[in-house]
Parts: sequence; structure tokens; C-alpha cells
Amino acid sequence: MDNKIGAVMVLYRPDIEQTLKAAESIAAQVDELCIVDNTPGVAQGDVFAGIPSVTYIHLGDNRGLAAAQNVGINYLQSRKTDYILFSDQDSQPPSDMVSRLLKAYRDLEDAGVKVATVGPMPRQRTTGKPTFDKWNLRFKKSIGGREVMCMDYIISSGSLMRTSVLESVGPMLESLFIDGIDSEWCWRAAHFHGLQSFIIPDITMTHMMGEDTGERRSIRIPTPFRVYYQFRNYFRLLSYPQTPTWWKVKNGIKYTVKAVYYPLFLKPRGQFVKRIAAGVRDGLKTSGQ
Repeated sequence: MDNKIGAVMVLYRPDIEQTLKAAESIAAQVDELCIVDNTPGVAQGDVFAGIPSVTYIHLGDNRGLAAAQNVGINYLQSRKTDYILFSDQDSQPPSDMVSRLLKAYRDLEDAGVKVATVGPMPRQRTTGKPTFDKWNLRFKKSIGGREVMCMDYIISSGSLMRTSVLESVGPMLESLFIDGIDSEWCWRAAHFHGLQSFIIPDITMTHMMGEDTGERRSIRIPTPFRVYYQFRNYFRLLSYPQTPTWWKVKNGIKYTVKAVYYPLFLKPRGQFVKRIAAGVRDGLKTSGQ
């Protein structure tokens, strides 16, 4: 039975203590962990030298999340890996997450479901609350005695998929750079290949949704750098046939509010104005790419 599992973890200026914990947990559950480092400057591979079955790849510059994920995917494909798990540097998975996700994946397939990917229910690390968007839910059903939630998309961290599915659907879209990568891939898998993405709610994983400001707050405030990609990619994704209508409408409202709120109430105000304007301009210019 095919069961060789590899994992891809992407780093960018990581908190070494948190990342080591995440890497140790993931490495203990898979056959090989490929760590791809987007952090500019000196390589940090020695930090992970004590963890068995880890391959560290330093890109030397920030090439974006999608590009780093694709480097890891290509490496694991060359290693004849059957399944690939994705993890962020700050996600903290339970010790049995991978085996339970694999069972859920196979139970779905045994039930005749065409699976794109499965993942745990993410919980915000600062609050412990599930980060579940009811707009994203397509339906719930029982498979193999457990409830599963079919979603329009799931976040990449903690997601498990067959390597063969990745080869059919295609790689992560590097032009998006950071935001919307996981969403677009799941939408593409569903729209063009009829594949479904699932959250397994009885498997949970703590994760930092948004950027860590060191404050215990339920709404994460992004940096102006991140805001640029959020606005740019919203307008870019509008023209994609795989993008759901509900997502276009909901995020259209959300980004309209952000375009007013960020420059008026957050500092540095000038940077927010500049990055939002640049994101809208570049998103409209490159729509459909």
C-alpha cells in the first residue's frame, strides 16, 4: 500500500523555538521533512541538524510562499513520495495528526469521494478558538463514523494530499506570492477536476492566523507589506473562473471596509494608503494572470 509521506515546511524569519517544536512534531510523523527557508541572509540549517530525516533548502531570498512550497513539492516528488503534508513554521500539530488525516483521506476515497486535500480544524493560537468560516462550508457528512466538512478551500498548513493529485491539479500559483495561494489551489482542484477539500473537525491544530503582534486579540492586523498582497490578489482572483461568487462578494465588502479603516485608524497611515493603492493598481493591471 502506498504510504510514503513527505512534508513541506516553509520558513520566513522564524521564531526558532516554536519552529523547532513544529519541525520535531512533523518529522516524527512522516518519512521525510523538507524545510524550505525564504529568509534572506545566512542559512539556518544547523538548527535542524538534530532532527532525523530533515532536508533543509535555503533559497537565500524571499521568493514567496508559493515558490518555496513548489521547491519542496518538487523535491519530494523526486523522492517518490506518495502523500505530501504542508506545514507553517508556527503551526503546532498533535502527535497523531498525520496518521489520523491519512485514515480520513482513505475513508473518503473508499466512500467514492474524489479528494483534493484534507486538513485539521485550525485553532487560533492566541485564543484557542476554531477559525471556521461558515461561508466556506459546502456541506457536512459522516464518513467512516466521523463527521467531515466539505469546504470550498482549506488552509495549507496541516493539509495532506496525494502527490498524484498535485501533479494533476498543478503546483501552487507563484504569482500570488503569499495570500490566497491555498484558496486558489483548492478552487482550481474543484472547478477543473471535480476534487473536494475537507476539514476533519475532530482533528485540531493550533496555528497563528494573520500576523503575530504579541497581543491577545481575535483580529490580526497585517503589516502594510502584507496588505499590498491582500488587495492585489483580491483583484487578481476576481477574474479567475474557479473563484467562488460568495468569496468575491464577501471579500469585496471586507476590503472596502479595510481601505477606509486602515488609513484612518492604524499607523503608519501613509504606508497603508500607499500599499493599498499599489495593491489595487497592480491587481487590476495583472487581473487573470
